[in-house]
Amino acid sequence: MTDEKVADGRVVRGERNRKALLDAAYNLIAEGNLAPAAPEIAERAGVGLRGLFRHFGDMEGLRAALDERTSAEGAAKFASGNREGSLRKRLLHAVEQHAISYESQGNFFRAMQIDRWNSEVLRKSYDRDNYRLRKDLENWLPELKSLSTHRREAVDATASFEAWQRLREHQHLSVESSIDIIYDTIKVLMTAP
Repeated sequence: MTDEKVADGRVVRGERNRKALLDAAYNLIAEGNLAPAAPEIAERAGVGLRGLFRHFGDMEGLRAALDERTSAEGAAKFASGNREGSLRKRLLHAVEQHAISYESQGNFFRAMQIDRWNSEVLRKSYDRDNYRLRKDLENWLPELKSLSTHRREAVDATASFEAWQRLREHQHLSVESSIDIIYDTIKVLMTAP
């Protein structure tokens, strides 16, 4: 076997191992292990622990790679939906689309909440994601720009994952009830004199 083929085989194996590690971390979080440890990720991937650190440097490097993947997925989910019609119709569609996204990406939001205090990558990601959510809501509802600062901030808080999580997990409300509450609250904030 030539040196070139050996090198090519190592590159392919390295790429495969890196993907397996990233997939393992992603799947563990998706399944509810919100803060998987390096040994758990390596074991799930079938890659040695040293391989994890060789590919990502440290857990922060793995978080950065995982954030890149989940950020792209999340942005695509939030970007979809019908953005036409009356204010009430667009508001309902926006709240429903956010509900779909929060439900499908919930474990990744929760994982970020757990680790962001110890991770520069996740702190930046959290700020970036909140900025994107704010801009996405403005895209659905350009009328938000004319609200007072206080009302605009109240809408952002109401539309946040944290508000969704409280309704769904702490108050044990259904998806439909949570949508209704968020819709009604934002509608009042946007239309009350």
